[in-house]
Formats: sequence, C-alpha cells, structure tokens
Amino acid sequence: MQWASYTYPALTAFGEVIMCWRLLDMAVIAADAMKKKRSDFFLGKIHQATFFVDITLPHTLASIETCLRPGREIVEMPEAAF
Repeated sequence: MQWASYTYPALTAFGEVIMCWRLLDMAVIAADAMKKKRSDFFLGKIHQATFFVDITLPHTLASIETCLRPGREIVEMPEAAF
C-alpha cells in the first residue's frame, strides 16, 4: 500500500519528463533543419523547449524528492481519521 501513497506526484513527474523529452526531440529536429534553412518557426521550437525544460525540470525534481522521502502520512493515518 505504501507505493500508492505518492502516485500523484510520481505520475506528475512522469508526465513532465515525457513532455520535456518530446519537446527536446522537436528541438533537435528543428536545429538540424536550421542548418539547411533558418526559420523563425524552427527557432521558436528550440526556444520553446529550452524555456519549458528550464521551468519544468526543477519542479519535477522536487516531485521526485517527495516520492522518495521516508514519511508516509497517508499510510500511517488511522482509518477513523478519514
């Protein structure tokens, strides 16, 4: 039952990592395309990925720390407390 006590931050962190990964994939494709032809669209993809990753990953790391901490208040709480 302990694994379920932090499913929300774990799923949030997973989603944020996947989003960063996909945006970085697009940024790599855009950087390769910029070698052939400079485009504001491709530059925008690179800036978008950079911004989102820089803003999101610190929050993701905090969510992961929450999942790894030893306290499990939800599990330790008596049923009558609900």
